[in-house]
Amino acid sequence: MVRLEMLNDAKSIRIHVEKVVLRTRYQALGCISPGEWTPEEFDSYHYLSLMCLRRGVALRLLVSRGSLDDAFVLSYLGRARREGAQVRVTDSPSGALLLSDGRSAIVSNSGRGRAEEAVFVEERGVVATLSALFQQAWEGASDLRAFVDRQVGLQEEDRQLLALIVGPGKDVGRARELGVSLRTFHRRVADLYERLGVANRAEAALAARDYRVLSAEGGDTVNGAPQAALRDLDDFRVHAARPGLDASGRLG
Repeated sequence: MVRLEMLNDAKSIRIHVEKVVLRTRYQALGCISPGEWTPEEFDSYHYLSLMCLRRGVALRLLVSRGSLDDAFVLSYLGRARREGAQVRVTDSPSGALLLSDGRSAIVSNSGRGRAEEAVFVEERGVVATLSALFQQAWEGASDLRAFVDRQVGLQEEDRQLLALIVGPGKDVGRARELGVSLRTFHRRVADLYERLGVANRAEAALAARDYRVLSAEGGDTVNGAPQAALRDLDDFRVHAARPGLDASGRLG
């Protein structure tokens, strides 16, 4: 028996997405289409992804290149990847899609902008076809880290700054070591955070590991991140323009 339900507004879509994600037991496949996210959407998607991953659900996210223009989307993907999700980037435009355990799907051809209409379907044949199309697109996509490596293009001065950020000390001393004012230091840090898709020193420490700025084996670590980067996160104050970033370097 086919279950088909039209979702005619953003609230209905969000409610169904939450229900589907929380029912997922084995695998969730998602496509993220271009469009600007609100801070509330960022928090909601990050929470749902985390719930999946902590329950041992395999999470694969396929994102269109245009979506990475949004700082919230890029930050979300970076966090999801560090928490265990697989993320790939495709040049092919697509609508938003969520597939759960090969049993149910939410499909929206939202184009550019927020989805206002979608279809919820529970029918194994339909979901199997959508899963096959997802797999085809997945095989032709690039890993997020490889894509970001090309886009970010870390220079030696960026690596030096990243190492300073996640190391011990205060911002005043870090700025002095670079020979710049504290204001310039904060501006450079905010710019680097946005390019890396991170929101605080702990996430910057994990990015530093990814970029091999820090040794994975060297130094004291807690959950894979240097202790210095996990202590006193509020020591870092961002006084620059990144949407949704509060004074403590966290998305608010």
